[in-house]
Amino acid sequence: MRSSRNKAKDYCSFAPDWGVAKCCKKHDKAYKERPLRSWKRLKADLDFFDCIWCKGRYLTACVYYLAVRWFGFWWHTIKHGK
Repeated sequence: MRSSRNKAKDYCSFAPDWGVAKCCKKHDKAYKERPLRSWKRLKADLDFFDCIWCKGRYLTACVYYLAVRWFGFWWHTIKHGK
């Protein structure tokens, strides 16, 4: 268990990072751009998929892509209150 003092930022919210934390971080950064138009969100999600896929995590890429398409905008809206 991590102490609060050494707590690392969790970019792969509600999911294990499985070696794709950098992809999650890039995806989170893309979602912070405002205004987040639907085409920007789609591009961010596709880039996220590609990033994970290129790491050889094929099933993870598919599952995480579906998760961000279904829940990503909702989670970001709730988390950041925007």
